[in-house]
Amino acid sequence: MCHKLPILIHTAGLAQALAFVESRKGNIYKDLLRHLAQTIEVKEENLVKAVREADLNDYMRLTSQVMAALVWYKRFAQSVLGVDVSDTDEQEV
Repeated sequence: MCHKLPILIHTAGLAQALAFVESRKGNIYKDLLRHLAQTIEVKEENLVKAVREADLNDYMRLTSQVMAALVWYKRFAQSVLGVDVSDTDEQEV
């Protein structure tokens, strides 16, 4: 999901992309949102709610921070975990 989420954010916007991740079943998606919130130091526990309620300046800042965090997550997955984009399930997004 870390490989595909930046593309989804770019095309649909941060709020819609995070709402999509939140709608997915499975703890891994909830964990991703929780880790993103901790990484970018969002005061609210629910990142999706914080993004929806943000004003324009905060929304743009949150988008930038989430994109930067996802790049780091993607690089971590590739280098440490050995995840390859071609290995991911195409049905995921």
